[in-house]
Amino acid sequence: MQESFTAGNIVIGVDESYQPVMQSQVKLFESIYPYAVVNVNYGAEADMLSLFMKDSVRLIVIGRNLTRNEINDLKKPSEKF
Repeated sequence: MQESFTAGNIVIGVDESYQPVMQSQVKLFESIYPYAVVNVNYGAEADMLSLFMKDSVRLIVIGRNLTRNEINDLKKPSEKF
């Protein structure tokens, strides 16, 4: 199956304080789009940000904007091996 906005798999990170609302949102999304699977990692904001910076998750939901330094770090070429 080809990946799209409504089909395929995605791994996201979510600040644990948003877990109740995100669980219902993911359940609703997956019921509307049966070919979509959203794998959610819940945890502390710092842990979710770390996963995002390491490119371990494609999206994060946290309670603040990224700092200028964090944005600049994301713009740097990755050092993947």
